[in-house]
Amino acid sequence: QVNLAHPVIAALEAADADRFSDMVTVLYNEALLAEGYRTEQDFIPALNRVLEYGAAAAVKAAPAKTTAKKPAAAAKKTAATAKKPAAKKPASTAAKKPDGADE
Repeated sequence: QVNLAHPVIAALEAADADRFSDMVTVLYNEALLAEGYRTEQDFIPALNRVLEYGAAAAVKAAPAKTTAKKPAAAAKKTAATAKKPAAKKPASTAAKKPDGADE
């Protein structure tokens, strides 16, 4: 069964001829694998091309990295916490012997 509302099917409808062919090849061979059959010879090259399309689209859609500065309030808070001395730990006491243990 084919779910016509699935995003992959929508992508097939929008794909150019080369991408359409690769995507159909990948889908068909995925079905073969799911049923325990061997894939066709063109499966791996088609899969690699589909992955390349996806990677290129992801890079294109990724937001540009910026070196934004911290807001002043956050910077002051960070500086204030960095200057605080560490809390002192109580001095350890030697283990006391119970009364009458020295006898």
